[in-house]
Amino acid sequence: MRGKMHKLIIRANVKKLLVEDYIDGKKRIALNKEREIRRTKAGGFAQSKYQRHIDIMKSKTLKWIQENLLKPGVLRPPYDEIEVICEDKILKKEIKALLDGLNLGK
Repeated sequence: MRGKMHKLIIRANVKKLLVEDYIDGKKRIALNKEREIRRTKAGGFAQSKYQRHIDIMKSKTLKWIQENLLKPGVLRPPYDEIEVICEDKILKKEIKALLDGLNLGK
């Protein structure tokens, strides 16, 4: 008889982080975080100042993801399979490196 299959799926982008934990086919949403990052429509000095703030937030995306993943109860190792779904290839590579450093696999 096989043991339980334990799978982790992380969907991430600059605005949203979703962590799904599958134990023997049953889905558990471990984390569903979203933050507001948007462009402004108006012009002027206030817009450029706000856009600098947004650019700083975007540059700290990996730190934001790491802080949320390391919260208690989010990750429950060991995992048989870990999948990272991300549109940004650089961010995906950095998340995989972070997860490899945590030794979550069997």
